[in-house]
Amino acid sequence: MMASMKTRHLLFIFPLAIIIYLFWPAQLTDEQQIRMIIVTAQQGLKDKNIQDLVSPISESYTDDEGLDRQIIYGMAFQQFQKRGSLNLSISEIQVVLEGETAVAYFDVGLIEGNTSQFLLLPEDGDTMAFEVDFEKQDGEWKVISHRRERN
Repeated sequence: MMASMKTRHLLFIFPLAIIIYLFWPAQLTDEQQIRMIIVTAQQGLKDKNIQDLVSPISESYTDDEGLDRQIIYGMAFQQFQKRGSLNLSISEIQVVLEGETAVAYFDVGLIEGNTSQFLLLPEDGDTMAFEVDFEKQDGEWKVISHRRERN
C-alpha cells in the first residue's frame, strides 16, 4: 500500500513538473526588464505610488541638473501633494544594451487632470525626449542618470 501511494504521488508530481516547466513564463530579457521599470514608474506616477516611481533609482544616481535620489523622492512627494492626477504618455521605448549598462530612449508627454478636463505639459504641447541611463547593480537594473530636452 505504501509503494502504491508513492507511485501515485510520482505519477501526479512528474506530469505536473513537466507542465510547469513548459508553461512557466520565461525569464524577462534585459530589454524587457528595463521597459518594465519605465512602465512601472509611469504607473507609479499615475497611482501616486512614490515607491514604484523611485525604487528603480540607484542610490548613486546623479545627473546634469544636480539631482540625486533623495531630491527626486522629495520632488515627487511634493508634486503628489500639490497636483491632481498625473499620467505620462510614453512613446515606444528603445533600449541599447552595452554589457552591464544600458540607455533607454523615449518621448514623454505629461497629462494632468482627469478625462473630462486635462492639461498637457509642457504647456505648448511639446513632448520631452528622455535618455535614461541604467546599470545592473546586484543583479537588478537601476537608473543611474537621465537627460531630457524638448522635442
